[in-house]
Amino acid sequence: MEWNECLNDWGTRLRGLAQGGLHYGGDGETGLVRYRRVREIALQMMDSTDCVDDGEVTEMACKLQKRVAGMTEEQVHAWGAELVEMADTGLAEGLESPFDLDRYQVIRQLGEKMQALAR
Repeated sequence: MEWNECLNDWGTRLRGLAQGGLHYGGDGETGLVRYRRVREIALQMMDSTDCVDDGEVTEMACKLQKRVAGMTEEQVHAWGAELVEMADTGLAEGLESPFDLDRYQVIRQLGEKMQALAR
């Protein structure tokens, strides 16, 4: 899978997890803060890849490549580390909702993948 596809896939999955957490989450205000941040990261990832199209004019393609190139592997690695840290915090708090536990486990797995592929 190419880099843009990875970013878009991760962003889509994270956005879904965050939306579920914001809507159904039972871990209080701290959980809402974490889910909002997960959603922000997801939207930034998706914003960086949503317009990439092979049929675009050359000038637009160059601009998009620069824009996506601005999404450095270091940034993705940092987001991955932040997601792992947020997930670990949520899991350590011993949340009462099994759905929140599942969401945090998936967020942690995605964060780990982001860190591994962005090295």
